[in-house]
Amino acid sequence: MIDPLRAGYTIADIEDQANRVADVVERVRNSIFSPDYLKKAPTFSVTQLAALCRIDRSALMRRLAKGDLPAGKEINKAKRDFTLTEARRWTRAYGRSYTRKADDRAVVVTTGNSKGGVSKTTTTMCMAQGLSLLGYQVLCIDLDPQGSLTSLCGYLPDTQVQEENTVLPLCAGDETSLRYAIKSTYWDGLDVVGCSPVAFAAEFHIPSRQSKREPGFRFYDVLNKGLEDLRSEYDVILIDTSPTLSYLSLNAFFAADGLIMPIPPRGMDFASSSQFWTLFSGLATSIAEQAGGEKVWKFINVLLCMTEGQGNVNESVVREWVKVAYGDKLMTGEIPKTVVSSSSGTKFSTVYDITKYTGSAKTYQTARVAYDAAIDQVEAQIRRVWAID
Repeated sequence: MIDPLRAGYTIADIEDQANRVADVVERVRNSIFSPDYLKKAPTFSVTQLAALCRIDRSALMRRLAKGDLPAGKEINKAKRDFTLTEARRWTRAYGRSYTRKADDRAVVVTTGNSKGGVSKTTTTMCMAQGLSLLGYQVLCIDLDPQGSLTSLCGYLPDTQVQEENTVLPLCAGDETSLRYAIKSTYWDGLDVVGCSPVAFAAEFHIPSRQSKREPGFRFYDVLNKGLEDLRSEYDVILIDTSPTLSYLSLNAFFAADGLIMPIPPRGMDFASSSQFWTLFSGLATSIAEQAGGEKVWKFINVLLCMTEGQGNVNESVVREWVKVAYGDKLMTGEIPKTVVSSSSGTKFSTVYDITKYTGSAKTYQTARVAYDAAIDQVEAQIRRVWAID
């Protein structure tokens, strides 16, 4: 135990602190991830399934009688539940997802921000779950050594994610495709390339390969090449980055067709976003000059998140700054700060993991509707990318 009155702390003390925190985190995660507790896909009632398909309940029951779609499990005469896999079949049947043509490639969307705690990882996971609910096949790639997205996908970064489950072998030059690292998740239609602290070594491998002038090697193009053969197998590839402009983050941005930046309407977060774009544009310009070609992103979205409502005066001021600064890049909806999102975060889950919310139905609906609306906007842009290409 560290004496609070001591004159200072040694490296050994820091190591002890790290070990104690890691132990608590692991115990919390292990209790949360017990098979009977959380990381199971949600089930859907008839009403919920009808809402997903955007039909009314009576229309769903008529289609159910035809017997050409999953019938779900009858709980009693008044209740029937559908699994996630069954629900996805229904949404595809009702045209909720675009059917890719043979030459359509997966649209890669990177979520980024140079500041932590802005709901970046939660946004990525919700986008993945929401798009898969529409019937899309989604791959998530976690590039943050903290492994938060990996946790949301049901894997413990420190114990269940080895070096070969991350981007590290690709970045080290031992692999040419990221296929080796893909793992299925508890959520049908969603696969993941996980991350853990070991992946931080990629920040040394990439510049080392560049300094050795490896033939054909471009430090910003490693991930893009590693995804090449996967673009025909997935509809959407979502990448979560660390809150730094690292080599991995740059790879994620240059592999992307579209970018999403979540921003809470707070002064420091808004200022931080300005620094991000200034640094990124400088680096991107330098890279483009070296590459002899310009990188083009099909869309850039800025999403206001963790908002407290129009009644917050300070928030309203920052909201106006964001509107003026980002113009048509600003998404029309906002993600509110609710007890639903807060409680989900402590359980390493999202609003989409909830089968039945035990609190206020209105509060849950507010959060869910906001995410659904944001996902609809992103999906529309994904379809436009396919239409253009």
